[in-house]
Amino acid sequence: TSYTSPDGHARTWESAERQTRPKNSLIDGVGIAAILTTPDGPALLLQKQFRPPINAVCIEVPAGLVDEGEDAATCAVRELKEETGYVGEVMKSDLGVGPVMFN
Repeated sequence: TSYTSPDGHARTWESAERQTRPKNSLIDGVGIAAILTTPDGPALLLQKQFRPPINAVCIEVPAGLVDEGEDAATCAVRELKEETGYVGEVMKSDLGVGPVMFN
């Protein structure tokens, strides 16, 4: 996408679109806010992951793609274990499982 930045410079923004969204699903992936109970109080679980497009390690929340026939909560618990080894549970709130976000 070509655009003009607020300072008046012509810029190019590179983007990608996933083509893996399961049928009849509003989402294709989950991001997991995993909060650990530690002796020092609550702690947010983050992970290091190498990202080839930037040729660097990123610090990020665990995340993953929803499988066909899987709901977001089941995917989140599965991906948390696959990516970190932690076993979690989905906490419900007034918002439901969690808000839909667009990254």
